Amino acid sequence: MIRAGKYLSRLPELAKRFGQAGVGGGTGRDILMMSAPGAVLSGGITALTTGDPLAGLATGGADLLGSALIARGLGSRALHKRLPKGWNLGGGMEDVIHKTGARAGQTTSRFNPSLAQNIGMWGTTFGVPSVIEPMFLGNQSATQIQQLNQRRNINGVRTGQMADNTMFQLAGVPSRYPGQYTDDFIRGIT
Repeated sequence: MIRAGKYLSRLPELAKRFGQAGVGGGTGRDILMMSAPGAVLSGGITALTTGDPLAGLATGGADLLGSALIARGLGSRALHKRLPKGWNLGGGMEDVIHKTGARAGQTTSRFNPSLAQNIGMWGTTFGVPSVIEPMFLGNQSATQIQQLNQRRNINGVRTGQMADNTMFQLAGVPSRYPGQYTDDFIRGIT
């Protein structure tokens, strides 16, 4: 508990360091803006597939936080000092010329993440849902039992006509027993 309080007391300092510019000039805000599309994508898909908006929100938030922290860590000055000369895992600023709109012809600077940062950000976009979604799915066996009971009631299927632990009926599927046909010995069914 004391350790948690110690880390929580350092939170404002860490947030300030996150907002500072990294090696390539990108700030924490720039990295958050680059992480946002993947977080919205993973959160939206999770909300749609699970049917739970809270699962989508949790996935999107964890993706945004994880993507931003990975990208910021790869662009940190501390990591850059430890890498061999010429290696730069952090992105950089690039000038963008606006072609249309009120700012046509004007140049603005925009952060462009590196390949390593893009891999980290998209890796969390695809990895976080596989960790977060199972927490929201619940008990699948109860759902399966309920569906099997509905099917039995509607179709009048007897218990022995269902394949164990599946949604498949065995009614209409020919059953065999060894020696049923004269060519069973030739086929290797004995």
